[in-house]
Amino acid sequence: MEYKRILDSGDLESRIERTLTEFYWVNKIDINAKNDPFSAIVYVDPKLVTYDEVLDFIEFIGDEQDTARCTICDTRAIVSLKEGFDSGKEFEYLIGLNELKIILARSYDLPDSKVIDAIVKVHEDIHVLIKDRKPLPI
Repeated sequence: MEYKRILDSGDLESRIERTLTEFYWVNKIDINAKNDPFSAIVYVDPKLVTYDEVLDFIEFIGDEQDTARCTICDTRAIVSLKEGFDSGKEFEYLIGLNELKIILARSYDLPDSKVIDAIVKVHEDIHVLIKDRKPLPI
């Protein structure tokens, strides 16, 4: 069965921001909640956080340490998460649509049996489509 929640861009932005700022060190975020594709950028200062805390964040949003990439703010170089952290310089971590689906699912406190299938802009509204999670094939 499929369910739909309808938000405006302010509601979407607020839900993303509230969920991300559960991490004490996330204090600078740019959120694109107005135009599709929706995204967010979290700025990370390695002087304010440990690498393990960054990894907890990456896991929380459903990304993987081995594939996570970031952008060093002052050079615009795209590097691995570990390289970005080890540089000691502030870096950006881009949160794409797949991660936003996980963030919204946590924001809505969905049970494990539900998943956000799509986040779609329809005119001025944003439709969040929620469906039953498909069981893994045996």
